[in-house]
Amino acid sequence: MAHHSHEYEKFHALSPEKQTLIINTAMAEFVRGGYEKASMNTIVENAGISKGSLFFYFKNKKQLFLYLFHLCEEMVVDNTVASLENDTRDFLDRMKRIMRGNVTLIKQHPLVFAFMRTAKSENALEVVAEVAALTNTASEAVFKSVYSAIDETLFKPEIDIPMAVFTVKATLFQLIHDFLRSGETQTDELLSRIDAQILFFKALFYTQ
Repeated sequence: MAHHSHEYEKFHALSPEKQTLIINTAMAEFVRGGYEKASMNTIVENAGISKGSLFFYFKNKKQLFLYLFHLCEEMVVDNTVASLENDTRDFLDRMKRIMRGNVTLIKQHPLVFAFMRTAKSENALEVVAEVAALTNTASEAVFKSVYSAIDETLFKPEIDIPMAVFTVKATLFQLIHDFLRSGETQTDELLSRIDAQILFFKALFYTQ
């Protein structure tokens, strides 16, 4: 989990369940109205904790917001790095593992991607510079590595590989986006759609 610094020791001393409850409740409030409209009182009420305890863990709204953003970035990067371990450079297998990892993330933190989108488009002066600074260049390099160093011999000779990579990426992320917007909660159905789409792309783009 993000921020193993002393300033978050009190929060990290909570049970994982309690941490997850506070994180998910806070994400929901920031996604609902953006940084400036988000209310610490609403977070406290919805998480069922005392106002004093939230300020015991985070000194103010800004610190909580930046903690959540760093946490989300870290979780997504960690998932991507884990997906690339023991990698065969088979692009479609790589994408399948990353998408399955993303679904696991969504099960634990349903708003992780919505919160990241909200944070990156945030224009509140109080946090905009910090969000830009936390959008780590190292994490950008990790994401780029997903689409590079792939085994191009797997593709049919007539396929435009950059175009195929773009199509796969756009389609799979759209599946996740549509799932999140639909309000569905059955991630098994989403996994089935991802697997079916990967099989379709293999038949379309690969030699066998």
